[in-house]
Amino acid sequence: MKLFFRHFGKGWPLVIVHGLYGSSDNWLSVAKKLENHFSLYLVDLRNHGNSPHSEEHSYQAMSQDLKDFILENNIKSPILMGHSMGGKVVMHLGLSNPELIQRMIVVDISPLGNINAPHKQHMLDHKNIISSLRNLPIKIIESRKEADTILSERVPSERVRSFLLKNLTRVGHQFQWKLNLDILATQIEHVMDGFDLSNPDHLSQKDFPILFIKGEKSDYIGKEDESAIKLFYPESKLENIPEAGHWVHAEQLDLFIETVMNFCNQEASF
Repeated sequence: MKLFFRHFGKGWPLVIVHGLYGSSDNWLSVAKKLENHFSLYLVDLRNHGNSPHSEEHSYQAMSQDLKDFILENNIKSPILMGHSMGGKVVMHLGLSNPELIQRMIVVDISPLGNINAPHKQHMLDHKNIISSLRNLPIKIIESRKEADTILSERVPSERVRSFLLKNLTRVGHQFQWKLNLDILATQIEHVMDGFDLSNPDHLSQKDFPILFIKGEKSDYIGKEDESAIKLFYPESKLENIPEAGHWVHAEQLDLFIETVMNFCNQEASF
């Protein structure tokens, strides 16, 4: 599958992968800050943004898409950065094809799944979001404001609604979703799944330097997740960004950029 992407800047290649419901658009502010230092590739994953839709939405498929994208665009030894679902995509690619990667940045997600405790609420929240979006009567609504008003009945956060409604686009006189909501609904449990702790091939990965960035106010990386990160990546670094939630790069842009630059400028420790 050929992924839609945006390219900015010159320098060492940095490929950025968005999270669930996101797209390359969400990373434009980051790209503007980094384009003088890197050759940036902002991709849209399958079933998101301007990339094609598919009946499959697994990490195996998405990491294969990303591998194909890197090879087809002749991107040599890139730094990979992924947020949330995108973080799991780049981790999967790092597990299957470490030789392609120079180093990796994973933003506010861990190798663990988000299906059971302590992250069970994440699953319930995402099921509510997908159901709410699918039930939005987009064929008859006349404005984004109207869509926002209806969505507010089930998604109270204005910030979350604003983020979600970026996926609503007008075609002719009607709105339609860029997201493939039907497929996301059927495969959300796979999206929330994680690596297998019992598989020895998944543990103690030391093929490239890796940085995990956590939002201080986010609960996506708790104590159990930190322990899992050390099992998977014993020499990884974990940086905590104060006053930031799950969308670390949007909530603390300057601190996020500083953290990324510091890591990318460090010599590899192994």
